[in-house]
Amino acid sequence: MGEELSKEAKIIKAIKLSKDYPMSKKADVQAMLYTFAHKFLSGAELENVKVVIKMTELGKLLHDEGVKEGIKEGIEKGKEGLLSKEKQ
Repeated sequence: MGEELSKEAKIIKAIKLSKDYPMSKKADVQAMLYTFAHKFLSGAELENVKVVIKMTELGKLLHDEGVKEGIKEGIEKGKEGLLSKEKQ
């Protein structure tokens, strides 16, 4: 008899299987799976899915983009701070 998997386990299994997809479809499939996770899971279950997503190429890409945006935002805020100090 087949074992019934939780929604979390199904999504994680699908993410791991998607690593074998062709590159052109991989990111789309992983993004869709993360969207499902965000809609149907919460708390620790969602965090577990996030950990698995972070280990994928999509997760690394999103992380790198976030770091770049954070640096850019930090530079802008630093400039604003310097300008406001100069006006004083």
